[in-house]
Amino acid sequence: MNNMGRNVKQEQEDICAVENNRKNERVLYIITDREDTGLVNYFRENGVYVGIMDNRLDMVKNMILIESEDMHIVIIDTGMGRFSAVSDRKIIRDIIGISGENAIIDVYYTDELVKEAVKNNSSVSVSKYTTMTEITANLLNTAKNKKIEYKHIDTKQESKHDASLDIKGIKVIQKPSRVKRSMMSIKDMQDSNDELIENFSIRI
Repeated sequence: MNNMGRNVKQEQEDICAVENNRKNERVLYIITDREDTGLVNYFRENGVYVGIMDNRLDMVKNMILIESEDMHIVIIDTGMGRFSAVSDRKIIRDIIGISGENAIIDVYYTDELVKEAVKNNSSVSVSKYTTMTEITANLLNTAKNKKIEYKHIDTKQESKHDASLDIKGIKVIQKPSRVKRSMMSIKDMQDSNDELIENFSIRI
């Protein structure tokens, strides 16, 4: 093989290597029935960058309609009753329907009605809600396994302080990009030992 042939082959191999190592950028939408009292910073400071967080289903539906980026959508029903009405469950189904075939969709339910609304959709991962800690760990594992990088977008979402997030193991200060922790964060724990995340049982 002459030098030109070798150069072309090398370029093709370099391109393939770049493609294989390229992160799958996505915008992370978190739709939860809880008010945002520290959750945005909680996720971000533990290694999960939230693009959009909102509890207004109709508002999020409209945002998803015009979203041009690939998405990871997480719907979290913690038992507040906000997503249980027939109209709300219809919007949840609408959100799943318009999100596109490339979207990753996770639904965490407390109310069985929410589970019933989405269980027949094979593209949706449906799990019983336990804690925000478990969801954070699942997001970190998904990002690692699928080489996902959650896109940083300027949403101007800042959280008010919530004392319920000042829990043993993680001390959260609701200020942009600043956090005090008395122990390792979930991300630190994952980096050192993935098994620790599965047994991390802080409840929020």
